[in-house]
Amino acid sequence: MTAQEKWFPRAEGMIWRYYKDMRRVENLQIRIETLEKRLTEIPLDISAARSVRSMSQALSFAPGGGQLYGLDNEVERMEEQVGRLMGEYSRKRRDVLELRARIDRIRQEHAVVDAAIQLLPRDERRVAELKYGRGWNNCQIANELFYSEFWVRSARRRIVQTVAERCDII
Repeated sequence: MTAQEKWFPRAEGMIWRYYKDMRRVENLQIRIETLEKRLTEIPLDISAARSVRSMSQALSFAPGGGQLYGLDNEVERMEEQVGRLMGEYSRKRRDVLELRARIDRIRQEHAVVDAAIQLLPRDERRVAELKYGRGWNNCQIANELFYSEFWVRSARRRIVQTVAERCDII
């Protein structure tokens, strides 16, 4: 291996990690969307529980209402349900904030590599995504993009070199 080639595995490793972490970011964003969907539903559930509690309380003030079987138990059950829902809301809100912070940390770690990838011509960005993001081999990439395998190998070298230069590896 010549002195010129020593930078290649290190820079390429950074690209592999970048795409692996970008997949993690996508998965974290899906989790955030799921949590946020539930967060929008919880206030409705709380409102529904409170409306039942209000009805139960109104019935207890009706003449003879205090005599209703299990009404106090029903009110207590609804209050517990509201408490559980409020706790769930707080936990899920905290989880969303933690996931967003994790995404920000990942993006900050890869800011230089991301900037280098964004500098690439469109076809080379596509090669990078297929090679490092999906794990395709040169033949598959060449067939997909209608280029020769030689062009794909050359593009790979240019991609890694661009990242290495931006990250001050060479």
